Amino acid sequence: VTASGVVLYDPASDNFDPYSVNGRNHSASSISAWREELEGYRQGRNPRATRDPNFSSTRVTRIAATFIDFEEEWSPDQRPTSDRGTLNQNHDRPVLLSDNHIARLRNIIWLGIASFSFPWRYNTKTHRVDLFTPFLTKLWRLIWYMSVVQSAGIAVFQVHSFYSRMGGTDETGSWRPVFMSSFSVLWYCYSLSLSATMFWYGEAMRNYVNAMLEINGKLVDAYLITAEGHKEGGQILLNLSIPTNITQTFISISLFLTFPNSPWYLYNYVYSPDHGWWWLIPGALHEFVFAGQVLCLYLLIAWIVVAHANSVTFWLQEAHKLNDSEMTRTNLRQPNNAIRVYRSLQVLTNLFNDAMAPMAIPVVKVISWTALIPCGFVLTRSMSGGKFVRELPGILTYPLAVIDCASCPFGLLQMGARMYDITASFLTSWSQTRHFALRKILISCPLLKAKIGGLYYITTSTTIQFFKSALDYIINAIVSFP
Repeated sequence: VTASGVVLYDPASDNFDPYSVNGRNHSASSISAWREELEGYRQGRNPRATRDPNFSSTRVTRIAATFIDFEEEWSPDQRPTSDRGTLNQNHDRPVLLSDNHIARLRNIIWLGIASFSFPWRYNTKTHRVDLFTPFLTKLWRLIWYMSVVQSAGIAVFQVHSFYSRMGGTDETGSWRPVFMSSFSVLWYCYSLSLSATMFWYGEAMRNYVNAMLEINGKLVDAYLITAEGHKEGGQILLNLSIPTNITQTFISISLFLTFPNSPWYLYNYVYSPDHGWWWLIPGALHEFVFAGQVLCLYLLIAWIVVAHANSVTFWLQEAHKLNDSEMTRTNLRQPNNAIRVYRSLQVLTNLFNDAMAPMAIPVVKVISWTALIPCGFVLTRSMSGGKFVRELPGILTYPLAVIDCASCPFGLLQMGARMYDITASFLTSWSQTRHFALRKILISCPLLKAKIGGLYYITTSTTIQFFKSALDYIINAIVSFP
């Protein structure tokens, strides 16, 4: 892949054949003879070719089948393997994604199971995300509906009580308690928005993950030689954001145990310091389920975006016309196979946008942006007067939230922009051709984009705009409120 983006025309590599099938010359000559024969009948006194005793419908069927059925006519070095019952286990990456990538998915699913977020499990043998049994799925649905109703009721009460606490500063005159209360209100808003996303698009997301793993498995079996040396993108999400967010679940419990009488928990209505420590157990369990549902759905959406971008980017880089790679077979860089792979990734991207663009990606982006502002303010104000040390370990919620809300959208938006750039480079590399048929195919290939909603998609400027606006609001809050 060229660094400058300029692709020069190379006549030696411009060898596209739109009829690259075995026996093409015989088929083409047969079709031409058949067309000439039909034209002769049209020019003669008898316009109907089927009245000729020598005309055979079997012959027409045989010629048409020879002309149309490309899949059966691919040469062995061009035809990808398509009929497999199981994935090829000889590869170190049977679904292309690394062990670390799959391990993060399993961690998210385990957290989702523990917090009743979704009735899924990861099957290590088939590399698929499967549903629970019908009975467990119905039981999960009942518990999930109860938790959503509870979160909705608490959210309404939280909003009402938050307005009654507006202007309530601490002993030093700082607005720190107000921003801490606002973050608690936002938590319940996040829970409801993610629950709505799960309700409408949860099954679509699961089906997309399985489709992505299936397509990756087919392409791995067809073209991959080795993935040794391949470095996946989005490492800041895989190695920083996901572990810290999972840790954040337990930090949220410690924050509740540190401030059980805080007004934003609403637990002061049933608990007082005179009660025993066991009175805090129901509240801690509720906090674990509540925080676990928010964080695991948030991480699942981010993981899907990064996994999709990694998959698309790898195959487009390997199928790039100017790429010379030892990780994949050379026939991947033949025009017919490269276009076929691009079309497969185009279908996969359409499935991705259908499942993620309407709600999932916009919700994650809004969550990261709105949480970064109050957490950044609270973290800054906690550095004075020894508040940070006195309130350990519960106060760790806010620095970890700042890290999470910065690293997760950075990894997500960066990978979306990277996929957009490599797609444009791929189409540019193959567009330098004298073959009109190949140019027509390339013109019909749209750029692969990760959409946000229905009108916007991720580009390089998206990351810059996101962090610039968030940083501006944090600075304005610090300057405006003591």
